Amino acid sequence: MNKPLKMLVGTSFALMLSFGFQAAHAQDDTAASAPAAKPTHKQKWHADHKLEGQVRHALTTHKIESSDIRIVARGGTVTLDGTVQDQSQIAQAATVAQGVTGVKAVKNNLTMHEAGN
Repeated sequence: MNKPLKMLVGTSFALMLSFGFQAAHAQDDTAASAPAAKPTHKQKWHADHKLEGQVRHALTTHKIESSDIRIVARGGTVTLDGTVQDQSQIAQAATVAQGVTGVKAVKNNLTMHEAGN
């Protein structure tokens, strides 16, 4: 085989390898940029449960008695149900809950605890 033909074959082979590596790399990038798998029911439950605990901890840290407060988290929305000792704590509890990382919205259904009940 003559020298120019050998160079042409060698160059062609090198180009084919180069394009093959680029195509394989492009496929890897596509797979890496694909959306993450949808969380399972169990993963959602754990995330909600963890968020409920974080909200309760924040309320306690801010001196809001939370033993009569039911905290329910669903996908970042936190619902506060129950009673507090003082009227001012109703708004304060919602503000504290809203400040917890991961809380997207707060439904505040708190009422003031009536004496004798």
